[in-house]
Amino acid sequence: MDDEQEERLRAALESLPDEMRRCCLLRFVQGFEENEIAVLMKMPIEMVRMVLYHAQKRLRLVIVRPRPLLDNEEEIS
Repeated sequence: MDDEQEERLRAALESLPDEMRRCCLLRFVQGFEENEIAVLMKMPIEMVRMVLYHAQKRLRLVIVRPRPLLDNEEEIS
C-alpha cells in the first residue's frame, strides 16, 4: 500500500461510526477473531460479521480508486 492509499485508509477509518471502527481495529489491526470481538463488544457474532462486511465495503470504496485510462485503452462498460 502506498502512502496515499494509507492516508486515505486512515481518514476512512476515522470517518466510520464508532462501533464499526472499533470492530475493524480489533479485527484487522489487533487480529482478534470474530467470536472474540463479539464477546468484547457484547454483541451477537452475526452483528459483528455484518458490521465488518459493511465496513470493508465502505473502506474499499475509499482505498481503491480507479486508475485513469491510458491513451491506448478503452473504457469497459
